[in-house]
Amino acid sequence: AADLKRREEEIDGRISALQTEMLDVVSRGAWDAARAASFEDGMKRATEDREELEWEIRRRHPHYAAVRNLAPLTLTQIQELLDDRSALLEYAVGDERSFLFVVTREGLTSYALPGRATLAEEVRRLGELLQKPGRRSLGLYRELAGGLYRELISPASGVLARKPHLIVSPDGPLQLLSFEALLTGAGGQGFQDLPYLIREKSV
Repeated sequence: AADLKRREEEIDGRISALQTEMLDVVSRGAWDAARAASFEDGMKRATEDREELEWEIRRRHPHYAAVRNLAPLTLTQIQELLDDRSALLEYAVGDERSFLFVVTREGLTSYALPGRATLAEEVRRLGELLQKPGRRSLGLYRELAGGLYRELISPASGVLARKPHLIVSPDGPLQLLSFEALLTGAGGQGFQDLPYLIREKSV
């Protein structure tokens, strides 16, 4: 299964590179429709390749596939994997309301979030905005990226204050969201100097 593992790492690397490039381009104010289309196409292909790989793993190595999808870790096991500077953000999106579970070495906290429809609409609007960037869209970007930060991460700000490393496990429409690009405040005069989350935390 070494070849499958290499393919898995290659696909994950592509996804990470695409997200990093997108954030860099947005921060420099160079995001345009062509770059947005290229990003979406790259993410679509990577996601399709990931799904095809998962199917092949199940077909060629059913035992390995079963082990990979074994019972989830317990809270204690997750805490043992985290260091003092890291936190796991686990999102569970529901129709009526959603939840954020934050796991640190110190414990578990949970927070109620808006339901699926609200989150999906906000993520969609932010995605569409990135396809049509410009100075006119700066104010709306502040509103959407800042609003999602306040909804998805700010409720846990006290717990995350001394956690510079975030491990994000998204769910539902949040899988299409680049958390690094959310805004932690209202500063900055242009896209290049906005207070992106990535400036404060590694994600």
